[in-house]
Amino acid sequence: LDVRVIPGEEEARLIRLGVLGAFGPRENILLMDIGGGSTEISISNGREYLYLDSLPMGAVRFSYGFPFDTNEPVSDEEYKSYQRSVDLNSYRASKKVREIGFVRAIGSSGTLETLADLCSEQRNGDSSYFTLNELVLLMSRLRKMNSEERSKVPKMGQNRVDIIVAGGATPPAPPPPPP
Repeated sequence: LDVRVIPGEEEARLIRLGVLGAFGPRENILLMDIGGGSTEISISNGREYLYLDSLPMGAVRFSYGFPFDTNEPVSDEEYKSYQRSVDLNSYRASKKVREIGFVRAIGSSGTLETLADLCSEQRNGDSSYFTLNELVLLMSRLRKMNSEERSKVPKMGQNRVDIIVAGGATPPAPPPPPP
């Protein structure tokens, strides 16, 4: 086998190509893939790539790269360290995504599919989408469980019980606007 390492932006391009095909919809589509070691982001419109990025944060990297045991409940302070890291690592990409804008967001990874499945259990069972509010509530619940308890949550993949809290970590909510 001829193995070669590709840059993160190329990985983002290939993921977008695999999910949307060569042409893609004629509207700005944000595509996100939370992998084990990194998160790839792209925005495209038809055949045009508007933004490609790879962020050094993934579900496995976060789960085992922080000094606490994710098989146990994740404390408020531990979860805040995930949130700070997400915020710091995604700052530049978040700014660029807001600047370019998008009509629809699509997630393509096992982590995002699992999060959609878990969020869907709280409403009508439609796992084709989830909202930020649903994700925040889900993370609040899951991070208080140990991996054995998480493994009993309906639709939780057994290979995700130790990485789902890290994979679903959201940045902290912005402060409310002044009165």
